[in-house]
Amino acid sequence: LLMENKTGKYFKYAIGEIVLVVLGILIALSINNWNEGRINNKTLNTYYNRLLIDIENDLKEIGIYQDYYRSSIRPIQKEIIKIQSSSYNTDSLYNNISTWMRFTREFSPNKSTYEDLLSTGNINLISALELRTLILDLYTVKYPDYLFYQTRSNTIATNIRTTNYMDQISYLDIFRNDSANWFDPEFESQRPRREHKWLKEKESPEFLRFENILALTSEMTFGNMARLDKLKPRLVSLMDLIKNELNND
Repeated sequence: LLMENKTGKYFKYAIGEIVLVVLGILIALSINNWNEGRINNKTLNTYYNRLLIDIENDLKEIGIYQDYYRSSIRPIQKEIIKIQSSSYNTDSLYNNISTWMRFTREFSPNKSTYEDLLSTGNINLISALELRTLILDLYTVKYPDYLFYQTRSNTIATNIRTTNYMDQISYLDIFRNDSANWFDPEFESQRPRREHKWLKEKESPEFLRFENILALTSEMTFGNMARLDKLKPRLVSLMDLIKNELNND
C-alpha cells in the first residue's frame, strides 16, 4: 500500500512537471509571437510613413508638371488662332515661337519604398486587403500606364521638334530671336529673316502641316496633364488609407 501511494505521488508529480513544461512553452510562444507582432507592426509603420513621403512628393511633382503643361497649352491654342489671320507673317512666327515651342518634361514617380516592400516580401505584412490592392494597382498598373503614354507623347513631340519643323521653320531665326545667352555670340549671320510664303497660303500643304503639328502638340500636352489629373485622387485615397492604418495601430 505504501508503495502504491509513492507511485501515485510520483505520477502526480510527473504530470505536474509536464503541465508546467507545456505552460512554459505556451507562454514562451505567446511572448515570442507578441514580440514578433510588435516588430512587424513597427516595420510596417516605418513602411507606411515612407510611402506617405513618396506619395506626398509625387503629388508635389504632379502639381509642378500640371502647371507646366497648363502654361504650355494655351499659347499653342492661341497660336493656332493667330496663324489664321491674313496679317500673320514671319515676324509674328518668330516673335511668338518661344511661347509655344516647349520642351518635353518627364514625371518620374518615387518607387523606392514599394520596391523595398516587394523585394523583401514585407508587402505581405499589409493585412488590409483594400490598401494592399491599391498599392499594387498604383505601382504595377496606374504608374506604368501613365509612363507609357508619357513616353509615347514625348517621343512624338521630340520628333516633331527635331524632324517635322526642320523643313518648316528656320532654327537659325529661332536662335537669333532668343537672347544672346541662347545663341553663340561669336556666330553672326547677316541674312534677313527667312520668309515663309506658305504662312499666307492657308490652303497650302505647308500651312496645313504646320497647323496640324500645333494641334497635335496641344492635344498631347493636354493628354499628359489630364492623365496626371486622374492619378491625383488615387494618390489622395491611398494616403488616407495609410493614415487610417497608422491611427488604428
